[in-house]
Amino acid sequence: MKKGITVFQLHYNCSDARANEIIRQFLIAKNFKVKDEMWIFHDPLVFGWSGLRYCLQGGTVLIQGWVGKAKKPFQIDDDFVGSLPKSNFKGMIKDLQTVLLRG
Repeated sequence: MKKGITVFQLHYNCSDARANEIIRQFLIAKNFKVKDEMWIFHDPLVFGWSGLRYCLQGGTVLIQGWVGKAKKPFQIDDDFVGSLPKSNFKGMIKDLQTVLLRG
């Protein structure tokens, strides 16, 4: 696995305030917790650690995501096949895009 972060670019069809609320509710529902301006997820049995930061820019949300701990992050898209935490993270991003487009 390559060290670093992966950037995802998602689009939304609502106000920035509404998009921010949708993202916050989505992450809370997925058991992410806010820590030091990052959203952190930890499942000690299956998925391990993952995290993200996001910012809204008029119709687009940029998400910096990683698996592993924030101090030693690993990229989500590094062509490593068979990583359960990575496939879980990618699925979550797809679900978030669907929710954001509904507004």
